[in-house]
Amino acid sequence: MLASELPFEILSHIASFIAPDKNFDYTVVCRAWKIPFQESMWSRMNIYTRKKLEDACNTPASNQSYYKIHGHLVRELTLSKRLQTSDRQLRILQDLFPSLRSLYIYEESVDNIEFGVMADWSIWRSLTHLKICVEGFEIEVNVKKFLELLSFLPCLKRLEYVKALCGLSSLFKIDDFETLHRHLPQLTYLSTAMDLDNISPNDIQTITNSNPASPLTTAEIRVDHMDIRWLWYFAQKYPNIRTLEWKIINTGFDTSVSPDEVISLFPSLTFAFPHLNKVVMKGESEKVSMHLAFWDLVYQFRAPIKHLVYYLAGRRNIPELLEQIIKKCMSSCSETLETLLLLCWAEMCDPLIIPNALGICTHLQSLNLEVRRSSIALDVILDNCSLLKKLKLTSQRVSIQPDASNSPKLHGLRFLELRMATIKSTLFQYISSRCRSLNYMRLASINIFGPLLPKTGSLNLDMPHTCFERLELNCVVFCASHDDWSIEMPINFMALSQTNSTPCDKNTPSQLVWFHLHRPSRCGHQRDQIRILKKAEAKYSRKYFRAFERKTVKNPDSQNGVRRSYHGQVLKHLWKKDLPLGYARLNCKYSRNFVVDTKESQKRNKFLNHHFCFNVCFSRCVPIYLDLITITHSFCGLSSHEADILKTLSTNCEKIFVISIFIMSASTLPFEILVHIASFLSTNDKLTCILTCKAWEPAFQETLWNTVDIRHKGKLNVIHGVLVSKGDSVHSQGTYVRVLVFALGLKVSSEQLRTFQRHCQKIQHLIIREGGLSKDYFLKKPDWELWGALTRLEICLSGLNLVNEPRELIYIISHLPRLRRLDYVDAMMGPRPLYKLQDFEALHNHLPQLEYLSMAVWLDVVPTEDLTIIKGATPANALTTLKLYVDNMDLWWMYYMAQKYSNIITLEMKIDTELRRPNSFREDETSKLLDLSDVFPRLENTLIACRPNTEWSQLTLWDLFRRFDTPLKNLKYDLHSCYDMSGSLERTVSGSIQSCSRTLESFHISSYVDFSDRCKVPRALSFCPNLVDLQITSYITIVALDIFLDHCAVLKNLTLSVSMLSVIASPFHDSTPHGLESLKISRATTNGCILRYTSLRCKNLKYMYLIDVNFFGIINQETGSLCIDMCDTRFKYLELVRVSFYSSSGDRENSLKFLCISWPNYSLISDTMLQGNNDSSLWFHMYSSLADTGPHNNGLMVLSEEEIRLSEKYFSNFRLNSANVFGNQEEDRFYRVKSTWNNWIDWRKSLSLGYATIRCASVEKYHITYES
Repeated sequence: MLASELPFEILSHIASFIAPDKNFDYTVVCRAWKIPFQESMWSRMNIYTRKKLEDACNTPASNQSYYKIHGHLVRELTLSKRLQTSDRQLRILQDLFPSLRSLYIYEESVDNIEFGVMADWSIWRSLTHLKICVEGFEIEVNVKKFLELLSFLPCLKRLEYVKALCGLSSLFKIDDFETLHRHLPQLTYLSTAMDLDNISPNDIQTITNSNPASPLTTAEIRVDHMDIRWLWYFAQKYPNIRTLEWKIINTGFDTSVSPDEVISLFPSLTFAFPHLNKVVMKGESEKVSMHLAFWDLVYQFRAPIKHLVYYLAGRRNIPELLEQIIKKCMSSCSETLETLLLLCWAEMCDPLIIPNALGICTHLQSLNLEVRRSSIALDVILDNCSLLKKLKLTSQRVSIQPDASNSPKLHGLRFLELRMATIKSTLFQYISSRCRSLNYMRLASINIFGPLLPKTGSLNLDMPHTCFERLELNCVVFCASHDDWSIEMPINFMALSQTNSTPCDKNTPSQLVWFHLHRPSRCGHQRDQIRILKKAEAKYSRKYFRAFERKTVKNPDSQNGVRRSYHGQVLKHLWKKDLPLGYARLNCKYSRNFVVDTKESQKRNKFLNHHFCFNVCFSRCVPIYLDLITITHSFCGLSSHEADILKTLSTNCEKIFVISIFIMSASTLPFEILVHIASFLSTNDKLTCILTCKAWEPAFQETLWNTVDIRHKGKLNVIHGVLVSKGDSVHSQGTYVRVLVFALGLKVSSEQLRTFQRHCQKIQHLIIREGGLSKDYFLKKPDWELWGALTRLEICLSGLNLVNEPRELIYIISHLPRLRRLDYVDAMMGPRPLYKLQDFEALHNHLPQLEYLSMAVWLDVVPTEDLTIIKGATPANALTTLKLYVDNMDLWWMYYMAQKYSNIITLEMKIDTELRRPNSFREDETSKLLDLSDVFPRLENTLIACRPNTEWSQLTLWDLFRRFDTPLKNLKYDLHSCYDMSGSLERTVSGSIQSCSRTLESFHISSYVDFSDRCKVPRALSFCPNLVDLQITSYITIVALDIFLDHCAVLKNLTLSVSMLSVIASPFHDSTPHGLESLKISRATTNGCILRYTSLRCKNLKYMYLIDVNFFGIINQETGSLCIDMCDTRFKYLELVRVSFYSSSGDRENSLKFLCISWPNYSLISDTMLQGNNDSSLWFHMYSSLADTGPHNNGLMVLSEEEIRLSEKYFSNFRLNSANVFGNQEEDRFYRVKSTWNNWIDWRKSLSLGYATIRCASVEKYHITYES
């Protein structure tokens, strides 16, 4: 499908993902794209300045009409801060944009409003999302006004109420909440920021009798003051909330209500938050009673909380209170909690306080602790949380207890992030020893200390059991100290050591990569920088540290007078001065890729970010050498070459790159994202990307081999040579191949096939076309077991001179147990090998996971002794799609398929021939089909294509469907026959309809059946109560349109490709109205009365397509018009393709060259819309460039305003003008045929023929063309 042929709905959906300022670029791509992208430009309206507001509200009527024309397309309106929109302006906006779904009103964007004066909120009844900041609004101090506003918005599903942080505001009462939910019965999301009044004794009774707000699933409540008893009300009112966010600044006016009194109310509840899944609590830790009351409620009713975010803020942050709150919280939900984020600012030096407060969490999988002024005992957390997979710690210190076991129980932790902590180097050995499944580690703003080894000068971070998928070090510093971190003893060298290579590079030796931390060379850069040492520098460093013990000096700086930064770093070129200070060495098993930088990420929760000063990325499938490392400086951003490549690629995958550019540097894109991007690119683009940077090379190089389509011998020999040159290496390019195609007539030899099998063992999709294999196939039997990972096979074995082709196919698939799709093609002409029941049984026995089967085969005769196979056949339950192109179809094969394929949803059967049987055989043996318990019980989609003399097979199939009530919804019936067999065709067509009439929704038929007879096929359609889509293709048939409308009461879409179209009833006959919405007519001859009849009867008609249609009619001699009257029809879309109009039924030479589309009101939207006063019609001139072009013209021009004026003047006195203009018939004939739009005199010659006019109520979009 061309891009210009994409459906309107898909283009509209695509446009919703594109930034508004980019939509305009797409409107000029092609004509078909203009409307959907133009409408998308209007879907969001952001009024962010006073000028734009005044443009919409205070400009002349001509500009306002521009908004009125398109205002109904606006679905989202935003009024930005401090606009001070007046009441009059708000009313204008309501009139301009009546179809809003979302409205955002920010602080001071709306001035004080008095209801009932001008603004009419009932206009916006369609709103489903309202976000309103009431600062500067009258409703800020008047709750009743706010509730009155909501009474006009019954469709609201999401409400966000925001108030100013300071200033006076009304208190919300229980009755106000009741009124709110009474006005908004569909509300699912409620976010409020308000002050809540104290609960009175009368409110207690109101709460007791309150009706639950069942639709509400998310509540976000932010309050400055709240009586604790409101908690009781919310538990009663919101039984179905899944997410609760609670922000509490202060609590309670009524100090006489004790927490015990509130808790005593809880037993009166029948439930409390029974579906609560996620809780976000934010509040001061000093307000202990509020926290404890909530957790008491959760504990009593066992709320199933899985995700908890807890922010404990406060001025004093008393450790004892925090410990009490945390313990109460964890005891209430520890049995169900899976993720926990805890943030508090208390200073707790004892590293056991928080771990002990958390207690035993049997289901916790993700833990994030942000306690920057506290210490954490890591071993206690691992002991208490046995299922923990992800751990983030932000603390003052992270340590392990002195009495921790030397051989602790292994833990399944996968992800570890440590931030802003001081850590001893021995901690890493403990982590590696205990958490052997650790794959991801991030250290950010970490101080690491430990002793230097005197012989090597190294501070070792030993993680010998750890295999990293990703290791990230952000702003990590080291010092040589036995007791604590000290700024006076910095270590500025670091080395990464891997004891093993990555799994993809088993034959590659590990490498030692050296880094140096140094001062910035330019002033103004206060942050230190890091770089990777060059090969010569790394070699010098290794040599130095081998003799470290005898080279060490006590105070190197005093001897050399080196100036250092505050943290102890020297300039880059003085790197040797740091060698006496030693180096830090991180030892791990291997790291697939890692990042080292000196700048902390600004996005705390993002594992990747674009602020890296220095990134080091190791490829997954390329050996780790220094020249494969990419360095990206945050100050420089992307290189110009990278930016050019990104700009080129973004045209193919814009969404991916918009995200990627802002997350990270292009050179640090993850391998998986690069592979996904490559799937959208051509081969040439992939080659360009390989040269962009070395980090991109492996990903794009790998995708070059993802699909190998071998189309000729030269390419076959080259690829075969590349694979052979690799020998038996597991790193050959063949390991990347997932799709392999052997083209038509390629004749791959047995030896070449074995080479592909040996080197391309991971392919999932194999295509072998006719002649793809050579006839020496059996000289050296291929080893099909090597392709055991195949999930899809398309194969043709024709032309190989196989003795038993079915047996060879079964042999091949017996080695492919994972196959899910099999396409078997037999392209040979003439007699072909016969397939038996045993072959189909063997096929399904070898392929238990087969979901899709397509076969083109000859079926063997089923002998009597094989009937037991049919009865004992095990259903192929995995198969959902079956496509069979068969010869020699027989009754018993029908029986077998009904028994075998009980779960198919889609059936496509093309029957070329059938086995001839005596007429009595079918009548006698059909009764055996009744032994079946069910026939195709899930079948919904069927395509049947039959040749002549296959009536028996068709009737048997329809009989099966009818007897067992097969729930068929979509039926396509393709019948090929001769004219003298119409009687048998009518029987099969009627049988097909009646067999599934109860469930049929869509029926497409292509045949030579005569549909104009009321008593045959059309009558059968009347038994289809759900038929909404009907398509008839019969190019020699005369069809009466009214017959189908009479018999198909709920029909919505009708397509007719016929010889002639007519109506039996009078066009003005008072017929039953019909709900037809779409009509498509092609290759038919008809007259204007047909469309007049359709317009009168089908008032809901919205879409009409006329293709290669010839209209005949009588011209009005006074006006020169052949009128097609559809004044009752309002078109959303009208398409005319090569439509011709003739002035009489007997003379095709009198082809009308002018077409006028007229409507009573200005309602046309199109690229060719006329401007000016004449806004109720469009005029077209149809022309031919050659004298022998035939009746169908091949060109179209739109008349200008001046040309329309002259044409209308001519036709206003058509009788007189047509008699006087021409005197020479030969000249007349010449101009009729050879008229072009280049010369006004030429096209004027066609005026005497008259014109055709189509009149309708309105047209939103149209497409008219005479091009082929």
